[in-house]
Amino acid sequence: MHNKGLNLIKNNFEELPNNIEAEQSVIGTILVSNEIFDEINTIISNKNFYDPMHQKIFGAIENLIYKGMLANPITLKNYFENEKDDLNVPDYLVKVTKFSTSLRQAIEYSKIIYDMFVRRELIKISEGTIDSAKLKDLNISGKNIIENSEKLLFDLAEKGSFNSSLVKFDEALRFTIEMASNAYKNDEGIVGVPTGLTDLDDRLGGLHKSDLVIIAGRPSMGKTALATNIAFNAAKKLQESGKNPQLHFFH
Repeated sequence: MHNKGLNLIKNNFEELPNNIEAEQSVIGTILVSNEIFDEINTIISNKNFYDPMHQKIFGAIENLIYKGMLANPITLKNYFENEKDDLNVPDYLVKVTKFSTSLRQAIEYSKIIYDMFVRRELIKISEGTIDSAKLKDLNISGKNIIENSEKLLFDLAEKGSFNSSLVKFDEALRFTIEMASNAYKNDEGIVGVPTGLTDLDDRLGGLHKSDLVIIAGRPSMGKTALATNIAFNAAKKLQESGKNPQLHFFH
């Protein structure tokens, strides 16, 4: 176990969510079988680890595998021989392979690692919002604080999706053919729900499930009118096709 380094971390960040055992298992599994790295790397990267040494180790693994080289305790040894830490990293790399597990479990552990990372980031954003709200700065309004917090939360939520795993070629091909077929059958020649604005539809391909479309502009520039027109046209098209319109607009 990474006892000395772990104790040091706990002294500094005891309140932050983490799962050291999951981190050890994921790293150990990759060191035993590099083939699973592509699946794991669609979920997490080195910055998602809690333990700073685990961040360095995973980063070194990424570096070697991206170069087409083997990543194991032997090939990683040279990266950490001069590491000034209470932990003997080369020995630790060998020990951590004992925590290796199956691909399915490693994927689940990776999701846990990412969830812990998101929780830590939420704590940081919350603390930052509180600190900003306490500042008596005339140049920073409450609205500015809200907008900044919203941006940070949006960025975190956007990066927090780990559904973008690798897709088999036959599945991707089938999906592409279905999209092309749907566009051909659609009067507007697009895949998604039309906005009613031809130029916009040409660029967006219509509105799609899970889309988050942000209309930005200065006050009184017609944002609400534009969104209302899009909502009306989209709802009308869905109703004509016999579908129940379920569109969500936030002002």
